[in-house]
Amino acid sequence: MKNMAAKEFTLIELLVAAPAIAERPLNRMQATARAARFTLIELLVVIAIIAILAALLLPALNNAREQAKRSVCMSNLKQIGTCIQLYASDHLGWGMGPYRGNAWLINYGGSTGAVYLGVLIDEGYIKEPPDTLYCPSARFAPGWLGRKWPGISGSTFKALWTAGSATECSYETNPNLSSHTSGDPVSDAYKNTRKSLYNMPQDLAIVSDWHGINLPNATYGDCPKNHGKSYVNSYYNYLIADGAVLGFNDSSGIIYAAQQGTPNTGQRFALFP
Repeated sequence: MKNMAAKEFTLIELLVAAPAIAERPLNRMQATARAARFTLIELLVVIAIIAILAALLLPALNNAREQAKRSVCMSNLKQIGTCIQLYASDHLGWGMGPYRGNAWLINYGGSTGAVYLGVLIDEGYIKEPPDTLYCPSARFAPGWLGRKWPGISGSTFKALWTAGSATECSYETNPNLSSHTSGDPVSDAYKNTRKSLYNMPQDLAIVSDWHGINLPNATYGDCPKNHGKSYVNSYYNYLIADGAVLGFNDSSGIIYAAQQGTPNTGQRFALFP
């Protein structure tokens, strides 16, 4: 009974002690809040660390994205190779129909119509939309920056193709693969070098990533390659006559030098290893 009496409080004592008891949790919360605050220097240090990590990670992410695009590009070329083989089996071994003009054209325009790989679209070997003719890494300016066959509103490639106008793709084709020229036969630069798909060297490049264009150029401006902006140390995927697809890192810039020099398109294709 004495112990119980010792624990009893009078009403006055409880009223006096209540404010102090109620204040204790609040003091603990205030102390916790003060401990959780960051100084300006601490915030700047955190931001700097995040910026450093981003600078380290972004190149790796960009590289991984480009590697994925290169894989799609190689798949495109593999499918193009299959279509060329099917076309050749139905056309006495010729890998495509006529050539004329730049080797990245699929429609020359006007009365000439389809050329290079466009002939395979015309005859149903490459199905529409021919997305296999457009490398996902390509930055051809201003011809088809960010555009594919369905394209965007305005002058899309499908609209150009349907209208019979000059239409481009992001791969170049070896004119030696052609059966003939749609231009003047007298000025045919490949009449003595073209061969059927089965008679040409089986390791010869026949379709590749776009080689670029002489710089400076008033029409096209600075046109970077499909895989990267540099002309020296540039990367190309390419298809060879036996149907294999290979990658080539042009560390010495031989394709660029040939593009800037006098070799024709067929001679440039012979430079691929």
